[in-house]
Amino acid sequence: MLGEPDSICEVKLMWSYDEFVAKAELYFKRSANHDRVDDEFSLWLLLGLEFLLRAPLAKLHPSLLVALNNGDSILHANGVRTNSRTGPKSATISDVIDRLQYIVDDFGADRQADASYLVNLRNSELHTSADALRSADESWLPRFAGVARVLCSHLDVPVEDLVDKDILREASALQVKIDKEIERQVREKFLRAKHLFADLTEGEVRARRSTFSLRPDPSPNHEEPYPCPVCKSRGDLLLVPGRTVKRRFDEEDNQFVQDVIFVARSFDCPVCKLNLPDTSSVAAAGIRRVHQRSVEEDRYEGWEDSTREDDGSAWARFSSLID
Repeated sequence: MLGEPDSICEVKLMWSYDEFVAKAELYFKRSANHDRVDDEFSLWLLLGLEFLLRAPLAKLHPSLLVALNNGDSILHANGVRTNSRTGPKSATISDVIDRLQYIVDDFGADRQADASYLVNLRNSELHTSADALRSADESWLPRFAGVARVLCSHLDVPVEDLVDKDILREASALQVKIDKEIERQVREKFLRAKHLFADLTEGEVRARRSTFSLRPDPSPNHEEPYPCPVCKSRGDLLLVPGRTVKRRFDEEDNQFVQDVIFVARSFDCPVCKLNLPDTSSVAAAGIRRVHQRSVEEDRYEGWEDSTREDDGSAWARFSSLID
């Protein structure tokens, strides 16, 4: 009958936290049986990563792994039998990565980008004619290790219990190598920017500084002026939002206030032309990687527009959610 509890084992086989962790460990251990130059080494790690990405959601509740707008799957995740003939449907991995930012500490914009890169690398290998794994640069392994460490820390599972220690050591060594190369590139950028700034006249410096303006706010990103580490002029620091650490209601201003962790994504100086295109370069330049900001939201923002909808359009949108 409809509404009766479903078989609990059926739900566990589909979205079980323990099974996700065990399956990730199995795939990671398989990778250790292959030489580093073999495609199978990379592929087993990237395949196992998806199970590890899904594990934090399964641990909190299986319904977090349900596909969007799929009522039967939500019921299934809660142990309720339905008459669906298609079976439960899982959330896409892109939705999983998006949901993790609200659940896993330190799974900010940079880790989301790394996880998406790794998933796309796997998909390119499996679903295109490209030789994606062999042509990938060596940064993929440190990025994999970084994502795995953040997820395992959240799950309170030692990453060494899942991933072979030699693989983790190799990833750490590669990360050190990559960091040193980034630092070298940033030093060269500093040198060029210093030479350019030294060649400017006082009038040219004033003119360039007067042109400073933040780009239109590409919500939900946040841009703010930040002193250039080379010429001390105001530069444009792009911050990308990560998780919300605190939410409160300000009765005096009638607003919701959220304390949001932002990750520095890039920096541009209009005077000395220093350009730091990514988070690693920003950090190597001595700019803090993580910033906490308060974001205000009006209590009634968008309410008036929603109440103006006619009954037909409102019902049509509601129907689309339950079909």
